[in-house]
Amino acid sequence: MAPELHAKSCSYEPEKVDVWAIGVTLFYLVEGMYPFKGYDDKDLSRKVRQCEYAVRKGSPNFEEFVSHCLEFEPSNRPSCTSLLQSAWLLDA
Repeated sequence: MAPELHAKSCSYEPEKVDVWAIGVTLFYLVEGMYPFKGYDDKDLSRKVRQCEYAVRKGSPNFEEFVSHCLEFEPSNRPSCTSLLQSAWLLDA
């Protein structure tokens, strides 16, 4: 879940939550693990809200792509259209 969903924020922007989900899904596909792990639900929620993760296997372009998708502030996340113009996807 995106940080704004963990925080039960009133501002819900479906496209921005979808961009977060794209970042988590692609992270899993490239890295072979989820970007956020916690000892329990509370710890997991804290790590999501603090955006604590590390890219280990992906390229610099992938790291940049994921960092944009997993941006804490929804208004700073890219649109789906702009994601299609990322260097990581264009180099593939």
